Amino acid sequence: MSKVTIIENKYTSIFFDEDLELYEQYWYPESEDMEEEEYKETITYMLEYITEKNYVLLNYLLDNRDFLFSMSPEMQEWQASNVASVLVKLLEKQGQSPQDIKTAIITSEDFISQLSIEQAMEENEVSELTTRYFEDEQEAREWLLDV
Repeated sequence: MSKVTIIENKYTSIFFDEDLELYEQYWYPESEDMEEEEYKETITYMLEYITEKNYVLLNYLLDNRDFLFSMSPEMQEWQASNVASVLVKLLEKQGQSPQDIKTAIITSEDFISQLSIEQAMEENEVSELTTRYFEDEQEAREWLLDV
């Protein structure tokens, strides 16, 4: 199994499993102290990296249990417009469509953070995304990988 580290910092770790075509992101409690600019820099770096490597991104595991960063409405809009547009372009380049994507989100225990995540997902222009919320990582993986 070939798992590539995309980014690791005090807020998050992001990996890509080449064999499973699985994008994994894990947030840490330190995300509570993250500034909006730091969030944007992290997400922008990740998008540039996956675009450069031309990763086939069909399965997303977003472990938000320790995601404590509360996104402002403006940040939610930034996330929806910037992330979605890059992913759609990458998918089109690979001959895929947004309907092919499956996203498993392991929910944050912090109500405000979870609400901001859900609102950002609702803002997402790629409405065809198949997204499900889980409390258990194993259940999320099984759903993503059709195990």
